[in-house]
Amino acid sequence: MGLISEIMCKHTYQGNPLPPNIVFIAACNPYRQGEKNIMKNAGLNVKEAHQELKNLNQKEIENLEKSAKNNLVYTVNPLPHSLLNYVFNFGNLTKEDEEKYISSMILEPIMRTSPLSKGKNIEEEEIKEEIKKNKDFSSIHLLAKDMISSAQQYIRDKNDISSVSLREIRRFNIFYEFFYDYLKKRKEIYEDENNIQFYEEDNEFYKNLDDYLIQAYGINLSIFVCYYLKITNKEQRNGLLQKLNELFKKFDKSFEDKDFLDLPKKEELFIVNNIKLNKGIAKNRALLENLFSIFVSINNKVPIFIVGKPGCSKSLSVQLITKSMQGNVSESLFFKSLPKILVHSYQGSLASTSKGVENIFAIARNVYKSLKQDDKKNNISLIFFDEMGL
Repeated sequence: MGLISEIMCKHTYQGNPLPPNIVFIAACNPYRQGEKNIMKNAGLNVKEAHQELKNLNQKEIENLEKSAKNNLVYTVNPLPHSLLNYVFNFGNLTKEDEEKYISSMILEPIMRTSPLSKGKNIEEEEIKEEIKKNKDFSSIHLLAKDMISSAQQYIRDKNDISSVSLREIRRFNIFYEFFYDYLKKRKEIYEDENNIQFYEEDNEFYKNLDDYLIQAYGINLSIFVCYYLKITNKEQRNGLLQKLNELFKKFDKSFEDKDFLDLPKKEELFIVNNIKLNKGIAKNRALLENLFSIFVSINNKVPIFIVGKPGCSKSLSVQLITKSMQGNVSESLFFKSLPKILVHSYQGSLASTSKGVENIFAIARNVYKSLKQDDKKNNISLIFFDEMGL
């Protein structure tokens, strides 16, 4: 920190002047204590990993205990006093500003999936205006904005101010476009009478989906993955569900008797029913949620961290998904239409090093590069970190 301070404040490096055409800009996360500890008891307490602790020397154990007592929102060092004179605190976005950001960020993916934009260049201003005036489009856009804003504010109120950010909106956009295509594919599956394997009691639900409903349910599933699954506390989940249901039911008259969790639960069951489970594996809530969230994240190449105590199906879920998603040699007809997963595992421990992590990335990258160009889109190179918390 002293060297950084010298470089930025004095424009010298160990007393040697730096060229005048070099300018330094820095962004700093705040050095502050967390008011609330999100998911405090969700994962493994490293201090109780007795087998791992045996491999550490006394200094490493002391550093571990020191970091465990640290309740900082970010793992950062306090800034030197000389640097504080140059710091500008931009604070946080106001609720109104964040809503404007949300409204603007979700506009493009919703426009892309709107029937009005099919076959047109959505960058053209006149097309944007035409879509904005459309009642269905405005309704879909408002539903997404209100549900995201409500979820962001709720999670912030119940946890820490840093527990959600604009990154969630970016993930929402990715998942929304995925679920739009996913639900269209589900509709096609049920419309094809040859796909007897997929038929279930409510197949009429998918057959009756139009573009408008597919957009609405795409928002439903995206909010579920981005926000609802993020919460571990049962009471907090129920609180968020109540807020989301109020918006969901107000969206359209036909939604008055719907529940926000109806479709997510249906899709969780659909995924698990297309996976071969060994005897003794129960379809409990943890397994269903893990399988669904992993499935969605892998297909969108979005990193996912599954945090939980031993025995809550974390590793099992990854193994089941990777064994099931084998491209055109998959047992399930549904998974045959999806890419094959190439798994590269890394076992985490307190002795893990950055070099080991770099090596597994290099292996995954080289395996993907070795594929033929036509095969690359049909394969996903996946890195699975087991016991990453250690």
